[in-house]
Amino acid sequence: MSKDTMPRCQRPNSPLRNQYGFTLVELLVVIAIIGVLVGLLLPAVQAARESARRASCSNKLRQIGLAALNYESANGHMPPGYLAGTNFIKPESPSDSKGDHQLTGVFVFLLPYMEAGSVFDRFTTTLDLGIDSRDKNYNVDTNAWSIAQARLSAFLCPNGPSESPRNAILDKTYGILKGGFLALESAAWDPLQTQLGLTHYMGNSGVWGPVSPNLVYDMGSGNRNVSSDLAGVFGVRSKTRIGQITDGTSQTLMFGEAPGNYGVSIPDEFVPGNHDGFTQGNAWAGFGTLPAALGLNVTVENKAGAQYATKWSYYGSLHSGNIVQFCNADGSVHTLTKDIEMFIFQSLATIQGEELVDESVL
Repeated sequence: MSKDTMPRCQRPNSPLRNQYGFTLVELLVVIAIIGVLVGLLLPAVQAARESARRASCSNKLRQIGLAALNYESANGHMPPGYLAGTNFIKPESPSDSKGDHQLTGVFVFLLPYMEAGSVFDRFTTTLDLGIDSRDKNYNVDTNAWSIAQARLSAFLCPNGPSESPRNAILDKTYGILKGGFLALESAAWDPLQTQLGLTHYMGNSGVWGPVSPNLVYDMGSGNRNVSSDLAGVFGVRSKTRIGQITDGTSQTLMFGEAPGNYGVSIPDEFVPGNHDGFTQGNAWAGFGTLPAALGLNVTVENKAGAQYATKWSYYGSLHSGNIVQFCNADGSVHTLTKDIEMFIFQSLATIQGEELVDESVL
């Protein structure tokens, strides 16, 4: 058989033989293109995920706010901030002859309105939570203490820390008069000894909370009474009615993001040294309230190498961007920037301060 009559499939130089092959250069070009496309798409995917997490957080805040409003509708007033006494230096101390204080707060009262009635029933099996009644501290009641360890996703932001804090679980945060100055105080449990369930949200107790009946504070527009003019929605055994929020429910903060301590090389009140990551968190079974005194700009705490993302004494968030989400007393959810003017933020925290607030900040 001559060369000219060989079958076509056997021709050594036939172009059909390499029809489906790739050269190394072509393969590298394809890999490079795929890498570029992934690089372009990854930020969009991450942004979409962050947007979804922020929307989920917003929805959780809205559900918490609606639970408080449903409680108000059923009982004629908002749930109490926390069941403690009026010894504002040590609120767990009996301030009268009626007995001890339960020392639990607003989130426990919301449970029946958040499809967590079974948790509430367990919490109150042997503990009286009447606002005007007295009973033992929830941490010595076997039923309340055991169910207080429950992890409730309704109180956890998707962007919040998923692990337990390494140094402290706070169950009391309140304003006090200390050494002639107003200050925030906290009390904590060792997370190695107990695993109290956490909340990444806190109820608004006003500018400083109920510190003293006769104490005044100047926000920049003259002295105001801390426990009346600068009160928030939630206080000591409070029974706030919607009608008492004369500043307007759409301009009064009710709940906000407050995940605790998170950062790099941050100091700690309970454990010596500097620490990284999630060091302090808030217990949903505790007071569950936070004053707005310090604003939202936690970067002022960045000293001696510390880098805070959030701190226990501030409302804050771990969302990307410079924002913190809040639920107002009308049930609406808004974002505030962390560089919001201090006077405006503190004004939003009062229920009857009569401050003028530009609605454009909401």
